[in-house]
Amino acid sequence: MVVAQVGVIAGGHAKSLDHVYSMESIILLPLGFLGGVFCSVHQLPQFWDA
Repeated sequence: MVVAQVGVIAGGHAKSLDHVYSMESIILLPLGFLGGVFCSVHQLPQFWDA
């Protein structure tokens, strides 16, 4: 849910389509990986274990 809210905020601040793509690749893609979208959260290093 937090990642979705960040996406809405990023889309609201973007001035052009290029800004949307850059925000996506810098902010949202890493959050998707850390959120367990593309891989299991159990495969993350111990550093990220809460």
